[in-house]
Amino acid sequence: MSITPLTPPLGPIAPRLLFGTLEDARYALCAVIGRAQRRITLASPTLEPELYEHPSVLQALTRFILAPRYTRVRILLTAADARPAAQHQLLTLSRKLSTSFEIRTVTSPLPGPTASYLVADQMATVLRLDAGDWRGMYALENPAAARTHLSHFETIWQRCPAPDHAALAV
Repeated sequence: MSITPLTPPLGPIAPRLLFGTLEDARYALCAVIGRAQRRITLASPTLEPELYEHPSVLQALTRFILAPRYTRVRILLTAADARPAAQHQLLTLSRKLSTSFEIRTVTSPLPGPTASYLVADQMATVLRLDAGDWRGMYALENPAAARTHLSHFETIWQRCPAPDHAALAV
């Protein structure tokens, strides 16, 4: 693995770790999902199958959802023209455990880069600035970054129509 610490220049913020490969991105997702207690928030253009259909990521999400507490996963598909395949394993999981999942899709293209991020509770984050690139960073304790991503997510989430389960094949 090629995960590199990125020490912030100011204050006692927990380190952010850089990654550059698909394997490292999966590791980062599993580490952050493993920190979640109540809520996972995911924004992705297409739910990249190489990441979100991998057994380790699906297993981490399943463990989170089946934990003996109220848990929630919110997924925002940020590419208006892209839809994951109906048989996408994360969508299959969301159908099986439908009371724990909410999924929405943007209806018009978003300005700016196609970032992909996952936030666990209001603390841990995984960020890839370009969803087409495996490089990114993650932090297990970075509430400031989590708040920033959650604010961005909420702004878009509120503008999206209620879930269209037929369009998602959910």
